[in-house]
Amino acid sequence: LSGHTGSVQNLLWDPDTKWLYSGSFDTAVIVWDLAAPQGVAVELNGHSDRLVGISYDNLRKL
Repeated sequence: LSGHTGSVQNLLWDPDTKWLYSGSFDTAVIVWDLAAPQGVAVELNGHSDRLVGISYDNLRKL
């Protein structure tokens, strides 16, 4: 996925919102809105180490 500077290790698909979450060794999570014409992406920062997993709880929170 273009946007990460490290290798993508995790993907999480939300079929309700049509968002794809990608987690990388670059410490970023990128949210891809695949319903948008250009697949708009928003980067979430705040981690200080590489991401090794992505999930959300039953309340739909990351």
